Amino acid sequence: MTTSELHASPRASATLGILLAVCLVAPALAADDESSDSDDHSPLHEKMEAIGDSYGHLLQAFRKAPDLAATPLYLKWAETLHTNLAAATQLTPARAEALGDEEQAAMNAAFKKDITAAATTAQKLLDALKKDDLKQAATLIAQLKMLRNAAHEKYREPDDDE
Repeated sequence: MTTSELHASPRASATLGILLAVCLVAPALAADDESSDSDDHSPLHEKMEAIGDSYGHLLQAFRKAPDLAATPLYLKWAETLHTNLAAATQLTPARAEALGDEEQAAMNAAFKKDITAAATTAQKLLDALKKDDLKQAATLIAQLKMLRNAAHEKYREPDDDE
């Protein structure tokens, strides 16, 4: 069936829509099943999930022009983000456990430095939001994205899913 035939056929379009929905929803359902078994997750993993949720909300909100009227909601997400980042500074990445003593100490020190930088940036984000400075908040969210991406490269287990 050609693309023009797909667009012309309501049944084909509906089928394609259902297939697309299944492809999008199935991984989320599988993730929910996996995340409901918290026994398999380290304390750091739990913090990172909470951080990811808050960060994801902020990133989504700031992709478009953020709404000044929604600042209280942004503050709530930023507070959750900061609280969990601050708590994560006391934890260590599971990836470090497989290393020798010196390498483990080096990774833990680097992790603490990186997560502290993220927590500091999150505090600056809170301060910007409290001043209703959405432009500065957007800049800080972009900085958090860079920090997150770099940290995932260094500390996540290769088989961790996003």
